[in-house]
Amino acid sequence: MLKSLREGEQRTIGYYTKKTAAIFAGDALGQTLQLALSVWMARALGPTQLGFLILLMAIAAYAEKFGRFTIDKAAVYLLGKGAFGFSQVQRHLFLISLTLAAVWVALAFLLKETIYINLLKSQNVPPAAFVLAVLHIPLVIQIINGRMLFTQTGMARPYNTSLWLTGAIQLSILAALKLILGSVNVTLALGAGLIGHLATTAYIQRGLKGVDPGQPFRLNFSLIKELFSRGIRYYAITITHFLLLRLDLFLVAYYLDPRQVAFYSLATTAGQLLWRLPQVAGVFFFPLSAGIKSDAEAARFAANTLRHVSYWLVLGAAAGVFLITPATRLLYGPDYLPLVNAFLALLPGIVTMGAAKIFLEYFNARAWTKPPMRAVAAGLILNVVLNLALLPQWGIIGASIASSASYTLTMALMGISFLQKSSLGIMALMPQKEDLKFYAKHLRLKTSTGA
Repeated sequence: MLKSLREGEQRTIGYYTKKTAAIFAGDALGQTLQLALSVWMARALGPTQLGFLILLMAIAAYAEKFGRFTIDKAAVYLLGKGAFGFSQVQRHLFLISLTLAAVWVALAFLLKETIYINLLKSQNVPPAAFVLAVLHIPLVIQIINGRMLFTQTGMARPYNTSLWLTGAIQLSILAALKLILGSVNVTLALGAGLIGHLATTAYIQRGLKGVDPGQPFRLNFSLIKELFSRGIRYYAITITHFLLLRLDLFLVAYYLDPRQVAFYSLATTAGQLLWRLPQVAGVFFFPLSAGIKSDAEAARFAANTLRHVSYWLVLGAAAGVFLITPATRLLYGPDYLPLVNAFLALLPGIVTMGAAKIFLEYFNARAWTKPPMRAVAAGLILNVVLNLALLPQWGIIGASIASSASYTLTMALMGISFLQKSSLGIMALMPQKEDLKFYAKHLRLKTSTGA
């Protein structure tokens, strides 16, 4: 039977902090491997070929995000409420996801010519590269689903492994191919990534089987209905939020060339490293907040999380200002220095959207989808309008300004809705003396332990 922690224990800050710290360690390793892979690919392919690779993987990312219908979040919600058994939910989630992925794979092939003409702007991308990119879709969906189920059961270790396994395998394969062949290309990079995703998918499925063997599989149409009905509630906000964060890449591809796509993508990737903290915090924040019955208690939990995440976001942004130029020159080389100004223009929005991610998870956990939907939709509209106005003349700097402005608007609107829903005052989101005491206490403990 599925082992579960006591409800009261789950809600404690100690449990939450411990799990978040465990996830952060695995995430840091995963991000280090991804950074190493990004640097290696940038130097091996050059800006133009790297731009093609980024766009092909973005196509897979779009299909994954649009094709999941967020039934993974619905599954976690239903498990948290104890409505269905774990094995039932996991098997139905697997089957439904494969079916949806098949639809999106077919659609990608039908739109191949349009993608080549309008986004890649080249017929020189090998057909095999396109096929390999599309085949990532079902695997990425299953990996996302598996990670969500790991968080619901508090399985930090397998979740951590799933974060770095793909990158480690891909980097190892590409390094071996470089030694053997002397060079790599977009097709080989996508093939290595596909093998990495296959291995990670197999690892996740094996880990989930040991959680709850359950009964022989039978279709449960009531469960399917619940997964879709709950999932659709999260779907609109998830897709709108995804477009807010990712539509600009395709706008850059439409107006500019693949080199500029590479520069802009690397700038956003560098900025979004700061998002790892709110994303890691959100891994357990969502299921824990969803399980809190009291709205007031959940709001206080969200406010505390937001403040601490914001401190680290600001510190990280300050470090980024000083490190981006030497880091770009050292890691990617002088050819990639155009990304620096785009990164600096994007940085204010990275901080504000990092805070907004906590608000978003809070609203999702409480099943209040309208407030964040309005905020994200407003941000998306502003993002598109500003990109259309600034991109043709200012290039990727204009895209960064558009993103910063739209992210900040989104955060402000979510913050207003949070205060209205929670009945907390704005001071609850401001720095607190207790927070300073918390860090001072832990610093003293670290110092005394080190001594």
